[in-house]
Amino acid sequence: METFRGQKGESGSSLFSATPTWNSFIDTIKEQYYPVRSYEDKYIKWTMLWKGKDQDESEFTNFFHTLCTNLGIKDFEWQLVLKYRGYLHKYIQDEMEFLDISSLGVAYRYTVKIEKMFK
Repeated sequence: METFRGQKGESGSSLFSATPTWNSFIDTIKEQYYPVRSYEDKYIKWTMLWKGKDQDESEFTNFFHTLCTNLGIKDFEWQLVLKYRGYLHKYIQDEMEFLDISSLGVAYRYTVKIEKMFK
C-alpha cells in the first residue's frame, strides 16, 4: 500500500493531488461511520417524517432535532421551522401561527410553553 509521501514524489496525476474540500471530508466520514443503507433509511425517515399519534411534543422535538443533526441537513433555518411546525398538533400550530419564529430553538421553546399551557 502506498502512502501519501510515496505518491507525492511521483509525476502525473494522483489521487492525493486534489485538495480535499469540506464536503468531500463530510462524505468520507458518512461513508465510514454511517453505512449507506443506514443513512438512506434515516434520510427516508426525514423526508417522510410524521409525528406519531401518541408521541408527545418533547419526544418528537428530540427525534426531529437528532435526525436533522445526524443527517447534516443544510436547509435554511426558516424551512426547518416550517417543516417542524407542520408536524405539530393542530392546536400548537394555531397558537404559533402569528408568532415570528426565526429559529428552531425558539420554535422548540414555544412548543414546550404551548403544550404546558394546554395540559
